[in-house]
Amino acid sequence: MKAILLAAGEGTRLKPLTDDTPKCLMPVCGQPMLYWWAKLFEKHGVDTVLINTHNFYDDIKNYIVKNLTSKIKWIITYEDKLLGSVGTLRDNRHFVNDSVIIAYADVLTNIDLSMLVWGHETSNKDITISVRWSDDVSQKGVLGFKDNNVAWYKEKPIKIKRGYENCGVYVMNKKVLTLPQTKKTLDIGTHILPNRLKDLHPYVLKDEYLIDMGTIESYARANKEWYDVIQAL
Repeated sequence: MKAILLAAGEGTRLKPLTDDTPKCLMPVCGQPMLYWWAKLFEKHGVDTVLINTHNFYDDIKNYIVKNLTSKIKWIITYEDKLLGSVGTLRDNRHFVNDSVIIAYADVLTNIDLSMLVWGHETSNKDITISVRWSDDVSQKGVLGFKDNNVAWYKEKPIKIKRGYENCGVYVMNKKVLTLPQTKKTLDIGTHILPNRLKDLHPYVLKDEYLIDMGTIESYARANKEWYDVIQAL
């Protein structure tokens, strides 16, 4: 199985911590985020990972080459200008055979990737999206159901307070990545998901841990909570 790990973001909400360190190398419980992603990928049989970079390309490459290449083949790409997640998927479509796991590198999780992929393969849908119930979806993508199908998807809604939030881990079929060239910076949550509702299969997290480490507060929280989670990794 292959995966694409999105790591080109500039980490503006984590400044000043990311002034000298990319988000994907921020330490959690003594190890960089990339270390925990590698552990998760290895556990679930992911053998090839494409990671996109922007700032700190050399730092990321050096860490991967020195520490993470024993069980996983890493393909490290560089974006001189940020492409957005849609642009990254479009430009690396050749990397995908049939389907691919896609995740944001600043998400810390023990999500069951094997079940995620199994659910995707048995769904007859082109996109599987990980979701969970949240009482605050104001800064997340959120979706609603009707008759067990995804009826709508909104990114960072103002008026919706609670619902099923997008957790930022996907499985997508290759044909989804056939996307038009554009000069605009487009993202999965604003360009793909709202326009492909009939193709969406939700994977609902139950006991799995997941946190978006996009802020100073969530980063501090992750470092406190992750110790209990890693015992099972």
